[in-house]
Amino acid sequence: MSIEMNSIEYAMGFTGMRNVFSMNEDDIRKWLRKHRRYGSLACPAYFEHRYRRTDKFFRGRLCMLLTPRRRTKQENSWLLYIHGGGYTLEMNILEWRFLYRLALRTGMSIAVPCFPSAPQHDCRDTMKMVYSVYTYLLKRTEGSHIRLIGTSSGGGIALSLAQLLKKKGMRTPHDLILLSPTLNLNIPNDEEWRRMQHIAPHDKLLSPEIFYMLGKWWGNGVPRSSYLVSPYYGPLKDIGKVSVFSGTHDVLNVSANELYKKALNEGVSIDLYEFVGMPHMWFLFPGPESRNAFRTILDIIRD
Repeated sequence: MSIEMNSIEYAMGFTGMRNVFSMNEDDIRKWLRKHRRYGSLACPAYFEHRYRRTDKFFRGRLCMLLTPRRRTKQENSWLLYIHGGGYTLEMNILEWRFLYRLALRTGMSIAVPCFPSAPQHDCRDTMKMVYSVYTYLLKRTEGSHIRLIGTSSGGGIALSLAQLLKKKGMRTPHDLILLSPTLNLNIPNDEEWRRMQHIAPHDKLLSPEIFYMLGKWWGNGVPRSSYLVSPYYGPLKDIGKVSVFSGTHDVLNVSANELYKKALNEGVSIDLYEFVGMPHMWFLFPGPESRNAFRTILDIIRD
C-alpha cells in the first residue's frame, strides 16, 4: 500500500462512519438529519465551465444532464452515474471530482440522477426514477452507447437497474462498471459473516452490521432476496458487460467475490478487479492505486 493510501485509510478511522449503522434506528435517523447537509446535489462550477447542464425531472426528481460545451466524438454516448452514500446520503464532492475526470477524458455526456433516498423512500421509488432516466437516454442514443456506472450503494442500484431492463426486454447498457458495490443486503450466512469479520478490523468505513438496517429501509417490505434490494440474486446474463472493482480491506469484498463465483457457475463473463489492501471507495482518493483503477475504468469505457 502506498504512503498516500495508508494515510487516507488511517484518516478514515476518525470519521466515525464505521459506527453509524451499529447504532439503534432512532440514533441513525438523528445522525442522518445532521449529516445529510454535507452532501452536494449541486453540480460544481468547474464542471459547468466545461459542460452545459440541463435539468430534467423524472418521477418528480431532478436529473442533471451534462453535455460537452465543445463538440467531441463521444458526445452522443452517455455515462449514467449512480452515486453512493449508503442509500441515505447525497452525492459527495469526491464523486463529483471523479466523475469530472471521467467526463474530460472520455468526452461523453453525463447523466446524474438525484434519486430518492432511504429511509423516507425505498428501492421501488428509486428504481422507477432511474428506469425513467435510462429510457429517456434510449430515446437519444443506442443502448450500446450507454455506460452505467455505480459507486458503493449506487453500484447495487446500477446492477438492479440492468436486471430490471433485462426483465422488461429493454436494450441494456454496453457496460456496467460497479465500484465498491453493495450487492447483497440479505443477512449473511455463517461463512460470509466469518469472512466479513476477518476483514472488519481493516475496514475503517463500513462494518458487517450495515446490512441489517439498510436492508430493512431499502426493502421496506420487499424481500431482501429480491434483486431490487440485493442484485446478487438477480440475473447476470445479457445485462451488459459487468466489471466489478473491489478492495480487500472492504467488507463488501465478500459479496463481490460471491457474485464473481455465481457468474462463473452460470457461465457468465464478469471481470473482477480486486485491489489488495484497498479500502472502500479507494479510487476517489489520491494515490497510485487510485490512478491504476482510474486507468482501468477508462480502458473499459473506451473499449
